[in-house]
Amino acid sequence: MKSFITNILFFLFVISAYSQSDGKSLAIEGMNYYMGNGKSIDYNKAFSYFLSSAKQGDMVGQYFLGLCYYNGQGTAKNQSLAFEWFKKSADQGCPQAECETGYCYYMGIGVESDMHIAFKWYDRSAQKGYSKAQYFLGDCYFNGEGVNCDDERAKYWYKKAADQGYEAAKDALIRMKESE
Repeated sequence: MKSFITNILFFLFVISAYSQSDGKSLAIEGMNYYMGNGKSIDYNKAFSYFLSSAKQGDMVGQYFLGLCYYNGQGTAKNQSLAFEWFKKSADQGCPQAECETGYCYYMGIGVESDMHIAFKWYDRSAQKGYSKAQYFLGDCYFNGEGVNCDDERAKYWYKKAADQGYEAAKDALIRMKESE
């Protein structure tokens, strides 16, 4: 839960740094409905705002539109469209979208599975400090997916994520220690 809250705070920081262009204002309003910030949660309204924002090229709107398609919130589930919108946001440098794009490549969600490309997206996001991507990057190193196995690099990335409160990374470090 701490990781989710950290991610939300990150988005609020990013949004506060934006000038209030129409796309950004629409993304903010969508987030208010998506997360219930001062409004009742309404995924249909959130989706509508995110769609308008995303079409104007806003990376936050694009990311959240991808989430809506991925989870079927306010619209029907659509893996291809989820990937498309995650990728558009990732191409603009959104760390969360970079991670989700990596996950799509890893799992073959809306795109053909490719561990090497997944690794590259996880790495981009992890380098920006996004804990979920740091954890997934640790998994790549630990399992040799998209990169050679390297327990030291796996530990490094798991620790970076764990230091931010990412529980799965803490568990991974415990498992690695127990297997030594």
